[in-house]
Amino acid sequence: MHYHVGGNHAIRDLYPYIDNNSTILDIGCGWGGPARLLANEKACNLHGVTNSEQQYDYYPYPVTYDDANTFIPQQQYDTTLFIESLCHLTPQVLSNIRPHTNKVIIKDYIWSSDWHNTEWEMYMRKQSTYHTILSEYNITHEEIDTSNDVYDSSLYWYNNIKKLPSKLITHQIKTLYTMLSGVVQQGPNTSFVKLITIVAE
Repeated sequence: MHYHVGGNHAIRDLYPYIDNNSTILDIGCGWGGPARLLANEKACNLHGVTNSEQQYDYYPYPVTYDDANTFIPQQQYDTTLFIESLCHLTPQVLSNIRPHTNKVIIKDYIWSSDWHNTEWEMYMRKQSTYHTILSEYNITHEEIDTSNDVYDSSLYWYNNIKKLPSKLITHQIKTLYTMLSGVVQQGPNTSFVKLITIVAE
């Protein structure tokens, strides 16, 4: 189970950069959807990091319950994954894991400007900002997703929020609805937000 833009194919798109049987640190691991794919299809060994008690209990592989911003790995990993999770973290996490990982793979959002949403604790970053926060690494691959996946995912959640009873609409949900509206209003070719994949060593 996972809610990432593009679903399973978005994770499989990363397979060329992940060796079979490799050790993976999955930061912001969520419910373990990407981890299951990597374990089942690439025979990878996963270790998750989450600050959610529910996800900690559900994640199917070894997992650490911690604030990823201050987490220090206790072993070496071949690859560290940030699948739509770096947007919730400060750049400090990249410095903390640098001595403990050979490679980072980031799949996350890029925006036209940098801004911080405190309600969802999200750091919206420009493409150039990713370059800055990865200054300790050497970027070996960078690709902006030109599919309609961001729009399709936004439209899905936009329509589902509209169906919610008013008593369930919190201020946080209203903020998310406003963000999704900006994408939906621009249509499938939206320039409001896109996905970027970065591989760095």
